[in-house]
Amino acid sequence: MTAPALARAGGCVDLVGSAHGIPCACVPVPGREAVIKALYKFIAQRSGMDARLYGDRASYLADYREILRDGRDARRMLHSLEVWNFPPVTGAKLMEAARGSRLNIFGRADGGAGVDYTAGQFFAVEYRAAVCRLLAGVLWVHWREYYGDTTAAADKRGAADYIRAHARRRYGRGLAGRWFK
Repeated sequence: MTAPALARAGGCVDLVGSAHGIPCACVPVPGREAVIKALYKFIAQRSGMDARLYGDRASYLADYREILRDGRDARRMLHSLEVWNFPPVTGAKLMEAARGSRLNIFGRADGGAGVDYTAGQFFAVEYRAAVCRLLAGVLWVHWREYYGDTTAAADKRGAADYIRAHARRRYGRGLAGRWFK
């Protein structure tokens, strides 16, 4: 059963181990606020960049600026989920959207949520961008469901163009161009 189906049924998420015959604890699916709080905490961690790994100062600063920009973008999208209170975007939907990516959102026994990331090449420049990709995907799906084809047809554009224009109005051209392609 998927995480959203478990949440609707008031169920829980079985932790790793049951497939191997190891008894597991049943952890409740975390709520939206717990997942958002865990994502804030995840992007707030230090990147762990080391200037000695770079050949020159310019390439180090280029990566550093990209990490800062991704952090600002992620905080801005998280803030919109938090403040605008999109009702269909639940903790279970965020967990489901992260499934299959390098980002892993999981429930904890205390009712909170945690976030893990499996690095591809270099964790420092990837982890905040992964959160941005997750949030952009969740917002894209939400806006597609919420606005539907009727708004796009009335606007004489396709649904994808309408969503991109909506993201530009809401977040500005830079953020929308980076994450809502």
